[in-house]
Amino acid sequence: MSENIEKSAEKAFGNIFGACCDIGSRALFSSCIESMVCIKEDNALEVTVSAEKLITKEELYRAEDCIKEKLGLNSVRIWPKYPAELFGSDYLPELVTELKRSNALVNGIFEDSRCDWLNNELIIYLSHGGEMILNKISCQRRIGEIIKREFGIHAQVEFDGKLDVVSLDELTAQTPPEKRTYSADELPPFEVDDPAVKEAMKKKTETAVKVHKPKVVTPKKPLPYVESSMEVVTGKIIRDESIPLSEVTQESGRVVVWG
Repeated sequence: MSENIEKSAEKAFGNIFGACCDIGSRALFSSCIESMVCIKEDNALEVTVSAEKLITKEELYRAEDCIKEKLGLNSVRIWPKYPAELFGSDYLPELVTELKRSNALVNGIFEDSRCDWLNNELIIYLSHGGEMILNKISCQRRIGEIIKREFGIHAQVEFDGKLDVVSLDELTAQTPPEKRTYSADELPPFEVDDPAVKEAMKKKTETAVKVHKPKVVTPKKPLPYVESSMEVVTGKIIRDESIPLSEVTQESGRVVVWG
């Protein structure tokens, strides 16, 4: 009996890697190393440990980073194994964390989700849709693989709850008014508190809405046209008296004619 305890102590994770990482996780440090595999071509290390208590993914990842840095390795992975009775619905966040590590597509999909665990069936209730994305990355199978590797349980994984992505109307209703995106017709009135800005905007608006006033010809000698209808199309207003074309000579110089 004492011999087994001594052998177990020799293989304790803390005894082997305690000098490489100090993360304060008793569950990890007291876990027993079952195997260590060095992959020379990848400069990588894989360690399988058996633990009597659950170790958070955060603690495992921190330990991996510490060992990798201390030993100058490219990668380190620690694979935990637990008694089957330790698995339950409260382990869902750890499953999601492990999924996120290998696939960023699951980010946000499991937010506000919950699960039921009964008779080796894990039913995950989604709150924000995304089942189609999860199916594309074979998420059910991958969750099952994690449970099998860590707890030795063949679990059936199903998704339930809100499986489809929320509609635009639902999304708008859930979004605070100040964060919504409006169409041009739905834009709320724009208000400015700064008096200086208000005055500048007022002047700019007045300049923009000025109506073009046409230049009207006011000849000295009455012509057979309604004066208000005679508008200058281009150039300056004509104010000189007009003369008939028959009276124009080389000595006339600059003249005004009509017709």
